[in-house]
Amino acid sequence: MCGISCYCAASKENAPSRDEVIESLVKIRHRGPDETSEWRSEDECFGLGHVRLSIIDLEGGSQPIVSDGVYIVVNGELYDFERIRSELQSQGAVFSTGSDSEIALHLYKQHGSPKFLDYMRGEFVFVLVDTRNNTMIAGRDRWGIKPLFYATKDDGTILIASEAKSFGPMGFKFEWDVQSILESSPMFGDGTPFKRVKKLKAGHIMTIQPG
Repeated sequence: MCGISCYCAASKENAPSRDEVIESLVKIRHRGPDETSEWRSEDECFGLGHVRLSIIDLEGGSQPIVSDGVYIVVNGELYDFERIRSELQSQGAVFSTGSDSEIALHLYKQHGSPKFLDYMRGEFVFVLVDTRNNTMIAGRDRWGIKPLFYATKDDGTILIASEAKSFGPMGFKFEWDVQSILESSPMFGDGTPFKRVKKLKAGHIMTIQPG
């Protein structure tokens, strides 16, 4: 189990600070006690945070993983990754880690979105940033085994995390959503007990650009 905490902001002025992102990761450190890491784009409009529980490639599997301007953080397990990795390498992909998570990055580079999801099996969520086209993409496995939440701040900044508690340190103000609770949306839909906080649906992706 690992954890992620990410953002997409319209401008540097709206972006959570590095300390705020790190504090958001502290909130979910129980998900990944072995390593905490944070990356942000040059203009600071994108940020990816990750806490890691080391299972595969203990020494070299740090995240975010990067290749040719594409950055990714992943929580979960990608099945049959050795075979997929071998196929990608035979087609010219160069891997920098031994982690199963890295196949998601190279599948995206080869097939683009959303086609690359057709090749992924497992229990996972991910958030990637493609600096070549200024885009963030978040996705969740078909069965929704791994959790992924997103929230919208008043200034339009989008926050994404494994647990909603990560949003507080990044400036999100929680407010009870009584209607969602009465409709049991947190149990049976994509809602949560809080206004402007949603669950990414199983088998779905979300594409975001600043502004």
